[in-house]
Amino acid sequence: MDNSSYLIIATISAFFTVCLNAIVSYVIEKVKIKAHKEGDKDLVRISEDSRHIQDIKRNAILDALNFIDTYFSWLDWSNTPRQPARETMTIEKLTTMARKCYNELSLSCNQKIVDKFLIIVFSKDEELRQNNSCPTKEYNEFRNLAREELDLTAINLSEEKAFVACVGTDALANANTNHQ
Repeated sequence: MDNSSYLIIATISAFFTVCLNAIVSYVIEKVKIKAHKEGDKDLVRISEDSRHIQDIKRNAILDALNFIDTYFSWLDWSNTPRQPARETMTIEKLTTMARKCYNELSLSCNQKIVDKFLIIVFSKDEELRQNNSCPTKEYNEFRNLAREELDLTAINLSEEKAFVACVGTDALANANTNHQ
């Protein structure tokens, strides 16, 4: 073989090497792009899962807050120890609601909020006083723990206005007085 044949073979070989490297680089780049996109899908999935968990927490907390409102409105606060004030709610129904809330909180929230729920439900006035507390103070602490659980900042809550016992207007008050 003469020199020109070696030159042609070397040129063709170099050309194929350049083409092959270009094809390999192209394929590698496509794989990287696809992997990046799939990684974004994973991030989207993780974000959606996180949002779903936050929804579960929020629902558990709202159920617990509604339960505490129901529980507090069921009690006669003028007596010590507190006694049921309304016959529209049975102890069995209230207990079932408390169990449901306790389970939901236990499965979705941190220990501090679960413990605070149990303090509200089970503590006696005397125990709370010994700890320099009261039901409305515990309720406000529960609310702020709930906010913390949902990645919100704490807010200032009034102990005197922690529980809405009765809402009305003068017109409603007069109407109720006239009907009695």
